[in-house]
Amino acid sequence: MLWWKPYEPLLEQKPVAGDVAIADLIAKELVELLEAFPPAEDAVDWTDENVARRFRGRLATLPRLDARFVAQLLALVRLDLEHQHDQIDWIFRNGHHRDACPTPLHDETLKLLWPVVVEHLYQRKEECRGILKRPQLIAICVQAEERFRKRALRLS
Repeated sequence: MLWWKPYEPLLEQKPVAGDVAIADLIAKELVELLEAFPPAEDAVDWTDENVARRFRGRLATLPRLDARFVAQLLALVRLDLEHQHDQIDWIFRNGHHRDACPTPLHDETLKLLWPVVVEHLYQRKEECRGILKRPQLIAICVQAEERFRKRALRLS
């Protein structure tokens, strides 16, 4: 056996632009975070006291996320990134999120995670020091939704 055989797929890959590689890593990270939801209580850093009051001690009761929920969540995140706040209000006011949120706990989870994901993406953007722009953050949401759906299909 030749020593490079295990590395052959790596050697055959085409180079990828830095912003594309970083966006791919962030999308992968986002999917892993969503798949691991709800987190263990001791793993949460409660920075917002209002959120802490509402959810401390209740995280274990929140639902696991499915593909339909993640699609709705990331649609809201994309609208938020595009500053389409009227559209977000319209979705909630007219109950268009109800298909993805069959229970009140799902609804609470959606309202909890939406700003958390937005903040996470903005934090990653800041850490990248200008490499990522808003269109890339939106593309990360699309990519994460697709990855989550594909992984959910493989696991079912």
